[in-house]
Amino acid sequence: MLKRKDKALMKVIYNEAVKYPDETVVIRPIDLLKEIPYTSDFANNDLESTLKGLSLDGYFDYEEVEDASGDSAYKIELLTKGHAFIREIESEKRAINFKIILSVAGVIGTFILGRLITMIFGG
Repeated sequence: MLKRKDKALMKVIYNEAVKYPDETVVIRPIDLLKEIPYTSDFANNDLESTLKGLSLDGYFDYEEVEDASGDSAYKIELLTKGHAFIREIESEKRAINFKIILSVAGVIGTFILGRLITMIFGG
Protein backbone atom coordinates (compact mmCIF):
# COMPACT_ATOMS: atom_id res chain seq x y z
CA MET A 1 0.00 0.00 0.00
CA LEU A 2 1.39 3.37 -1.03
CA LYS A 3 1.87 6.31 1.29
CA ARG A 4 -0.03 9.56 0.74
CA LYS A 5 2.92 11.30 -0.97
CA ASP A 6 3.51 8.32 -3.24
CA LYS A 7 -0.15 8.25 -4.29
CA ALA A 8 -0.20 11.98 -4.99
CA LEU A 9 2.87 11.79 -7.24
CA MET A 10 1.76 8.58 -8.92
CA LYS A 11 -1.64 10.09 -9.80
CA VAL A 12 0.09 12.99 -11.55
CA ILE A 13 2.50 10.73 -13.42
CA TYR A 14 -0.25 8.29 -14.44
CA ASN A 15 -2.56 11.06 -15.68
CA GLU A 16 0.25 12.60 -17.74
CA ALA A 17 1.61 9.33 -19.13
CA VAL A 18 -1.69 7.91 -20.38
CA LYS A 19 -2.11 10.93 -22.66
CA TYR A 20 0.56 9.47 -24.96
CA PRO A 21 0.31 6.23 -26.97
CA ASP A 22 3.64 4.83 -25.72
CA GLU A 23 2.81 5.98 -22.16
CA THR A 24 6.14 7.73 -21.85
CA VAL A 25 6.19 11.36 -20.77
CA VAL A 26 8.92 13.98 -20.47
CA ILE A 27 7.98 16.33 -17.67
CA ARG A 28 9.83 18.99 -15.69
CA PRO A 29 10.04 18.68 -11.90
CA ILE A 30 8.24 22.01 -11.47
CA ASP A 31 5.33 20.73 -13.58
CA LEU A 32 5.08 17.61 -11.41
CA LEU A 33 5.04 19.71 -8.25
CA LYS A 34 2.40 22.09 -9.67
CA GLU A 35 -0.04 19.23 -10.25
CA ILE A 36 0.29 17.72 -6.76
CA PRO A 37 -2.48 18.97 -4.43
CA TYR A 38 -1.36 21.26 -1.63
CA THR A 39 -3.10 19.05 0.91
CA SER A 40 -0.54 16.26 0.41
CA ASP A 41 2.27 18.28 2.08
CA PHE A 42 4.71 17.46 -0.71
CA ALA A 43 8.02 19.36 -0.58
CA ASN A 44 10.46 19.98 -3.43
CA ASN A 45 13.15 17.85 -1.77
CA ASP A 46 10.70 14.89 -1.50
CA LEU A 47 10.41 14.60 -5.28
CA GLU A 48 13.62 12.73 -6.07
CA SER A 49 13.33 10.26 -3.20
CA THR A 50 9.68 9.56 -4.00
CA LEU A 51 10.48 9.01 -7.69
CA LYS A 52 13.25 6.58 -6.74
CA GLY A 53 10.96 4.70 -4.38
CA LEU A 54 8.17 4.34 -6.94
CA SER A 55 10.67 3.27 -9.56
CA LEU A 56 12.14 0.62 -7.25
CA ASP A 57 8.59 -0.59 -6.53
CA GLY A 58 8.14 -1.20 -10.26
CA TYR A 59 5.59 1.49 -11.14
CA PHE A 60 7.75 3.18 -13.79
CA ASP A 61 11.24 3.69 -15.13
CA TYR A 62 12.64 7.18 -15.21
CA GLU A 63 15.76 9.04 -16.14
CA GLU A 64 16.85 12.64 -16.01
CA VAL A 65 16.97 14.32 -19.42
CA GLU A 66 16.81 17.81 -20.89
CA ASP A 67 13.55 18.97 -22.42
CA ALA A 68 13.27 20.97 -25.67
CA SER A 69 14.14 24.24 -23.91
CA GLY A 70 17.22 22.76 -22.24
CA ASP A 71 15.72 22.56 -18.75
CA SER A 72 16.13 19.54 -16.50
CA ALA A 73 13.25 17.07 -16.88
CA TYR A 74 12.31 13.46 -16.19
CA LYS A 75 11.54 10.92 -18.87
CA ILE A 76 9.05 8.57 -17.26
CA GLU A 77 7.78 5.31 -18.77
CA LEU A 78 4.95 3.42 -17.06
CA LEU A 79 5.55 -0.24 -16.31
CA THR A 80 2.98 -2.98 -15.69
CA LYS A 81 2.45 -2.04 -12.06
CA GLY A 82 2.05 1.60 -13.12
CA HIS A 83 -0.74 0.62 -15.50
CA ALA A 84 -2.54 -1.13 -12.64
CA PHE A 85 -2.24 1.89 -10.31
CA ILE A 86 -5.84 3.05 -10.75
CA ARG A 87 -7.12 -0.49 -10.15
CA GLU A 88 -5.04 -0.65 -6.99
CA ILE A 89 -6.55 2.62 -5.69
CA GLU A 90 -10.09 1.42 -6.46
CA SER A 91 -9.38 -1.88 -4.74
CA GLU A 92 -8.20 -0.05 -1.61
CA LYS A 93 -11.40 2.03 -1.62
CA ARG A 94 -13.53 -1.11 -1.91
CA ALA A 95 -11.67 -2.72 1.00
CA ILE A 96 -12.21 0.36 3.18
CA ASN A 97 -15.89 0.53 2.24
CA PHE A 98 -16.28 -3.17 3.08
CA LYS A 99 -14.71 -2.62 6.51
CA ILE A 100 -17.04 0.31 7.20
CA ILE A 101 -20.11 -1.68 6.15
CA LEU A 102 -18.99 -4.64 8.24
CA SER A 103 -18.53 -2.37 11.28
CA VAL A 104 -21.98 -0.82 10.86
CA ALA A 105 -23.54 -4.28 10.45
CA GLY A 106 -21.78 -5.41 13.64
CA VAL A 107 -23.14 -2.43 15.58
CA ILE A 108 -26.67 -3.02 14.30
CA GLY A 109 -26.43 -6.76 15.05
CA THR A 110 -25.18 -6.09 18.57
CA PHE A 111 -28.01 -3.61 19.18
CA ILE A 112 -30.66 -6.07 17.97
CA LEU A 113 -29.16 -8.93 19.98
CA GLY A 114 -29.12 -6.74 23.08
CA ARG A 115 -32.77 -5.82 22.58
CA LEU A 116 -33.73 -9.49 22.09
CA ILE A 117 -31.92 -10.55 25.27
CA THR A 118 -33.63 -7.74 27.17
CA MET A 119 -37.05 -8.81 25.83
CA ILE A 120 -36.46 -12.49 26.61
CA PHE A 121 -35.13 -12.09 30.12
CA GLY A 122 -37.24 -8.98 30.87
CA GLY A 123 -35.16 -6.19 32.08
